[in-house]
Amino acid sequence: MGIPTIRTERLLLRPMRAGHWPDCAALMALAGVVRDAGARRPDPEDPVFRHPL
Repeated sequence: MGIPTIRTERLLLRPMRAGHWPDCAALMALAGVVRDAGARRPDPEDPVFRHPL
């Protein structure tokens, strides 16, 4: 079983694709996004962030 796609009237949640990564990385590079989400900035040496979706 794969990751499901969830669709509502106003929202579409689907699995990440390789083409999404540049926008995701740019978003995570913004200090306010990382702070407000309680996440950490991407570390280029971290294998999670280097993983080829």
